[in-house]
Amino acid sequence: MAKMKDPPGLRQRSGNWHYRIRYKRNEWTADTGLAATPRNVSAALGKLEEARKAIINGQADRLSIKVKKFEEAADEFLRWAEGEYREHPNTAKRLRTSFASLKAFFGTDPVNSITPNSVEKYKTFRRTEDKVQEVTIRHDLHALSPFFEYAKNANWCRENPVKQVKIPSGKDALRDHVVTPEEELAYFSAARSGFELEKKGKTSKRGPFPALHDVARIILDQGMRPEEVMSLRVEHVDFDKGKLHVVRGKSKSARRTLTMTPAVKFILAKRTEGRAEGWVFRGKKAGEHLTKLNNAHDAVIEKIGASFVLYEFRHTYATRFYEATGDLVALARNLGHADLRTVMKYNHPQEAFLAKADEKFIATLGEPQVITTDVVH
Repeated sequence: MAKMKDPPGLRQRSGNWHYRIRYKRNEWTADTGLAATPRNVSAALGKLEEARKAIINGQADRLSIKVKKFEEAADEFLRWAEGEYREHPNTAKRLRTSFASLKAFFGTDPVNSITPNSVEKYKTFRRTEDKVQEVTIRHDLHALSPFFEYAKNANWCRENPVKQVKIPSGKDALRDHVVTPEEELAYFSAARSGFELEKKGKTSKRGPFPALHDVARIILDQGMRPEEVMSLRVEHVDFDKGKLHVVRGKSKSARRTLTMTPAVKFILAKRTEGRAEGWVFRGKKAGEHLTKLNNAHDAVIEKIGASFVLYEFRHTYATRFYEATGDLVALARNLGHADLRTVMKYNHPQEAFLAKADEKFIATLGEPQVITTDVVH
């Protein structure tokens, strides 16, 4: 049976007729509350006309707001995002990650009841209770803002409160920790062997975490993104040539070929032994790859008393590679970036390296010329 054609100004959404009105570069959309059937077309058009008159007469505020619980609205928004960003699945994934905490905080609060002060309280909660870094709050708010734009079009609210809230700047939110040799040793030792953690007087055994150990080592040795490592396939590893291929990415530069370090080659050989295809890091469900290591990483970090995220092994790789080679072009290629300015965000040379660079430059200047001048008093 052919789908019924939408009448002008009406659209079928979630089984109901929704109207959409454009006037003076603004747009209003709302659910008429009527099932999307031929029988309800006339009534839906009537609601459309009422809304249009109110808007033209400057009475758009009379259009009723539909009360929607935040958690329900968030689920609908995320379903929309899955389709909207189907060509960029990592964007939809980042939205889902941020909304896990947003839904937990706002819960059943009506969308239209959330104010700029509510968003400020969320920021405080994330800092004090979850103890996340500023970059995580930045990502959360950048996920929340398009949600409220969607909510405005759905007539769940009139304003986007995020626009009145200070979002941590890119500079403040930059993850720039370089893992020290001591932290590296402690991290991989704990991930490999397991340990005990004490909380509220109770001791629990954690680990070992072999997947975390191997993923983190590959990030640190090759500079790959965590999702690139976890989605690596057996077919993309060439042991004869010592190469591994990153075949998917958000840009052409992200698709690249890397030379394996001895440690990475050993890890991948063990994990792919006897297999010609499939995911290198297999997930819990058949046919899926590993997607999360948050809990394992957090446990290891707590054990060793450090404070950095898994992604910062990539920053550490960038710093170490540049200090060893001084080659920004090669570093950009290995990281999967086309813009050298982007690469510099990852590169945090240590003072000793910079001092050596200064000495190397000064040595090229030769003997200074003696210049005499009359001193003017």
